[in-house]
Amino acid sequence: MRILVLGAALGLNACKLPPGSVAVPRLALAGQPEQAPDSAPDLGFGAQPGTSDHDTARFLAGLPGSGGGAALASARRTDAWQSHARQMDRAFSAAEGRLSAIRSWRRDALPNTGGTLFYPFSGPDLLFADAFFPRARGVILCGLEPVGAVPDLSRVSDGALPGALASLRRSIATPLAASYFITEDMRGDLGAGEFKGVTPVLYTFLARTGHRVLAADPVALSPSGQVVPRPGPATGTAPGVRIHAASGATGHRTIYYFRTDLSDSSLRGDRRFLAFVQSQNPSATFVKSASYLMHSGGFTEVRKAVQTAAPLLVQDPTGVPYQTLAAGGWDVALHGNYHTTLDLFRSYYQPDLAAAYRKGRARPMEFGVGYEWSAADSSLIVAKRRPGEAVAAR
Repeated sequence: MRILVLGAALGLNACKLPPGSVAVPRLALAGQPEQAPDSAPDLGFGAQPGTSDHDTARFLAGLPGSGGGAALASARRTDAWQSHARQMDRAFSAAEGRLSAIRSWRRDALPNTGGTLFYPFSGPDLLFADAFFPRARGVILCGLEPVGAVPDLSRVSDGALPGALASLRRSIATPLAASYFITEDMRGDLGAGEFKGVTPVLYTFLARTGHRVLAADPVALSPSGQVVPRPGPATGTAPGVRIHAASGATGHRTIYYFRTDLSDSSLRGDRRFLAFVQSQNPSATFVKSASYLMHSGGFTEVRKAVQTAAPLLVQDPTGVPYQTLAAGGWDVALHGNYHTTLDLFRSYYQPDLAAAYRKGRARPMEFGVGYEWSAADSSLIVAKRRPGEAVAAR
C-alpha cells in the first residue's frame, strides 16, 4: 500500500495512518478558524552568510550540493543527513508514479496555463500545485500554518540535526503518500524543532521539483491588499512569505504563502487577502482536499471568490458544490470516478454529481488525488468559464 511504503521510506510509523485506510482524524485543512493561534515566533529571514537560499533548499531536501561552505559540507557528512537524504530519495521516488500520471493527464486535460495560480486551502502544498500547473509563473498559497523562516543551518547543532530533519520528513509524509496535508499533524511538526513553519517545507518542495531558489522575504498585506515588507514578527493579519525561484518550465517564478483564515467571520471583517488575489488576476484556481468547507454556510465569501477569481477552475468534489457550477456560466468536464465520500464527510455526498458521472461522459484519470486517493475512486472537475457569460457566484 502506497501510504505504508512512503511512511517506511521516510522513517515513520506508517505516516500515522492505520493499514487499509486513509484516515483524516479531526481533519482541519488550512482555513478552519479554530486552528492555530494568530502569532508565531519570527525566526529571522534568509540563509546564513555564505550559504545561498538554494544551498539551504537542497540541504533540506536531502539533495547534494557544493555550496554553503565548510559548515554545510560537514553537516552533509553526518549520519543524520546521509540517512535523511536516502529516506527523502526513496519517498519522492515512491511518489513519482502519481506525480508522473498527473503530468501526463494534465497535458491532455488542461490548457497550457501560465499566469498566476490561486490555490485556497492549500497549506504549503507546492508539490501538487507544480504537478498540475508547472507553467504558472505565480502561485498563491494560503493556510493557517505559521510562516516560519528560512532556517539558519549554522545554528543547528549536531545534536539537534537528527530531530530537525525527522520533523521535516514527518511534515511532508502524508502529502507525499496521499496528496493532502493534515493540519493537526502539521501544527505539531511545523511548530517544534529547528525548522519551524511552512517555509522549510516550501524550500524542500522547490528543490525536489527542480527549481533554483533565489531568495525569500517576509511580507504582509496592506489594508488595500498590496504586498508590503514585514519587518517584524509574523503576527497580525495575513503575514506571509514571498519566494523567488527559477525553473526551466517558467523561468522566474514567484510563490506567495499567506497565513490567513478563509472563514466568513474573518473575510467579512478584513478583505485584504481577497483583494490581493483579485489584483493578481489569476489564470487558474485549484482546490483539493478542502474539507468540504465551501459546502457550508461559513465559507461563502471564499466560495464566491473561487468562482470569480479565474476563467479556469480545477477541483475535486470538496471544492465548490457541483450543482453550483452546473447551474450556469461554466463548461464542466468530469474526470475519473465519483462513487462516495469518506465516512467523515458522508453528509457532503453529492447525488447530482454521482448522476452526472453515471451518464458515462467522464474522462479517464489514471491517478488518485485528494481524500479518495485511489485511482478507482478519485475524481476531478475541470470547469471553464464561458466567454462573455457572467458567473452568478453563490
